Amino acid sequence: YPFAGLDEWELAKWLSTTGLPNTQIDAFLKLSWVKSSPPSFKTSADLVNRIESLPSVPVWTGKWITLPEAPLDPQLLLYQNPVECLEWLEANPDFSGDKDYVPYEEYLNKDHTGRWYSEM
Repeated sequence: YPFAGLDEWELAKWLSTTGLPNTQIDAFLKLSWVKSSPPSFKTSADLVNRIESLPSVPVWTGKWITLPEAPLDPQLLLYQNPVECLEWLEANPDFSGDKDYVPYEEYLNKDHTGRWYSEM
């Protein structure tokens, strides 16, 4: 989504960042060597559409703050909108099926004598 795997993503990234004109990318995709193991995108336009369909990550926002403990030393607080972060996580298929919405207990062995504790 929207690429078949890591190899195809690396090819797409390379093609999109080399500065090749679209006509050269199309010519590359028509090579018989490429056709022996073709990517799922067939043209440069298809490649661009797939890249543009990738969800954008939530933007970072910065705000200068002054702490009472250090009034002469302003600090840059960087943060993201938590709702946008959750929406991005929900929309990302890489995390599909890997989210837990309720707490659970995890054990190190089948007889439940050793508990596993984690921050996540």
